[in-house]
Order: sequence, then C-alpha cells, then structure tokens
Amino acid sequence: GLRDAAYELAVLYKRGEGIGRDDGEAIKWFSAAAYAGHVDAQFSMGVIYEEGQGVPVDLGRAYFWYNVAAASGHVTSESNRYRLAPELTVEQLSEVRRGLREWRDRIP
Repeated sequence: GLRDAAYELAVLYKRGEGIGRDDGEAIKWFSAAAYAGHVDAQFSMGVIYEEGQGVPVDLGRAYFWYNVAAASGHVTSESNRYRLAPELTVEQLSEVRRGLREWRDRIP
C-alpha cells in the first residue's frame, strides 16, 4: 500500500540509492509511513530522534516512537524504550504519555 511505498522511498533517500541522499526527504517519508501505521517507519523515527539524524536529538520523541512501534510488537523498539526511559525527565515522560494517549485516541 501507500505506507509501504512511503517507507521504501524513505529508505532510498536515507541510503542515497538511485537518488541523492537527503535526510530531510527521508524524514518526511518515514514520518508519513509512521503516521500511517508502518511499524518499521515508527522504529526508524525513534532512531532518527535518538541519534539526531537530520534533526536535533530529542529523546522524548525517540521514546514516543519506540513506544508506538513496541505496541505493534517491534522487539528492538521494546528494548530501546526501556533503555531510554531512565534518561528522560519527569516532564518528558509526562509529555510522552499524553502523546501516546492522543495517538491511541486517534485510532478508530
């Protein structure tokens, strides 16, 4: 479907295969696929924010995306969220919980 195509396009931009490497375009397409429910794209968004790949490091956003992917059974996201949790402030954890509630509420 479209979310798979968005994910594959993101990977091409990230690796620069067949097209010029472009982190901004990769993030745009990973994000589109992640919001459409593509679990590997959700994991990729976690990595992007944790490592600051084309964006400032944001451990709260990384933790959010790892939680979303882990809820769909992504094993590496599960371990990454447990690894990141102690590094977050109470405020960051509260913001992530709020974001996760909003995420769940938007799913019919």
